[in-house]
Amino acid sequence: MTKHEWPESFLAHVWSEQRLRSPLVARSGKIVQVHFAGHHNTMAGPDFRFALLDIDGQAVRGDVELHHRPGDWQAHRHHTDSGYNRVVLHCVFEGGKSDQTTVREDGGRVDIVDLEPNLHEALSLMLRRWKRRKRPISDPRCSLVADWTPARKRALLRQAGHERLERKVHRFGVELAFADWDQLLYQGLFEALGYSANKLAMYDLAQAIPWRVVSEWKGIDASTLASVWMGAAGLLHHLPRKVPGALATRWRDAYVRQDYCRRQVYIEWRSFRQRAVNHPAVRLAQAATALRPALGRSLFRRFLELFSLPVGKLTPERLRQSLATVFHCDDLPDGLRIGRDRLDAFAVNILVPQALLYARKQGYSELEEAVYSLWETYPRMATNQPLRRFEKLWAVRCKTALEQQGALRLWRLYCNEHRCDVCDNHLVKE
Repeated sequence: MTKHEWPESFLAHVWSEQRLRSPLVARSGKIVQVHFAGHHNTMAGPDFRFALLDIDGQAVRGDVELHHRPGDWQAHRHHTDSGYNRVVLHCVFEGGKSDQTTVREDGGRVDIVDLEPNLHEALSLMLRRWKRRKRPISDPRCSLVADWTPARKRALLRQAGHERLERKVHRFGVELAFADWDQLLYQGLFEALGYSANKLAMYDLAQAIPWRVVSEWKGIDASTLASVWMGAAGLLHHLPRKVPGALATRWRDAYVRQDYCRRQVYIEWRSFRQRAVNHPAVRLAQAATALRPALGRSLFRRFLELFSLPVGKLTPERLRQSLATVFHCDDLPDGLRIGRDRLDAFAVNILVPQALLYARKQGYSELEEAVYSLWETYPRMATNQPLRRFEKLWAVRCKTALEQQGALRLWRLYCNEHRCDVCDNHLVKE
């Protein structure tokens, strides 16, 4: 397989998993530090959205485009497409042209980084591992940990789980350069409600209609707030069939009557084979219920108050109950209301790391202790295919969310690509 034949999915894998030396050096000589690779975009537009970078000491947020060669930018007509005007880094695998920058449609110049010289492993080895990802692992049990006790396995899972948490804390800390605490929570909540299929689209919507704008709509009711988001995102006339007709009519009428916002945002939604309960319009209705009481006040503090209990009394079940109350939407029938699995995902992936970040920045040791205690005891969440495969491979069943997060980190770093030699050297022998 020649370089020209590599599918872009391999390039995306290298960037997403950051199989690269750090920091990177652009052709211009600028130093590029990657804090967050961005959300992988499989729809139209740049390959990665909302990446968080540091370019020569300046914090930068924007999109990243990947190509085999620098000339692909023009060959693909990106230089005439305004949809690429938020690209802040152009990554290429082959040297090709000697240009130091790429020119966008708006005339902006974007630094170019050559990825092949920055790979942290031999290219041939990375290709072999990447092509093995979907192959079944020959041994149904990992031989490296076959003689480990369950306690030793769980200790490693917890360690990896804490590492995954710290990566999230770091990402949100970098995002604070571009958002205040309220916006950070707002866009994180939208991201969590989007599931894997629409999390980027929901994040896009939170950027297009930010919290500083929404928070000014103090007289708005929850149904109208939901209708504004749906109308802006083109969802009002693409509702799932299970939404009651009267409710759909109420949302559409509310949008026509309101004068808060008429902005239209072009967003590509994924709805193929999607359950009605996961439809973005249904999620937005529940977001409106949760966020409406925070209008005119601090959204972040509204959710931070959920942690305002003594350490011993702040339990995962108490937090689950509080979140269920916050998101409860009377307008929706039971079958469309948000479930525990999605609330757990919001708590573990957004709320806990942001609360921990806030506690550290403000020096609130009691809050940090409370969040950590909650995190370490949060029960097992819904599983997915990578988790099931990892548990089978390691002959272990994760008991807590912390262990599950650790399993996901180990799976992505080692098991998914059969990187047993790296795991043995970096992890197991330690």
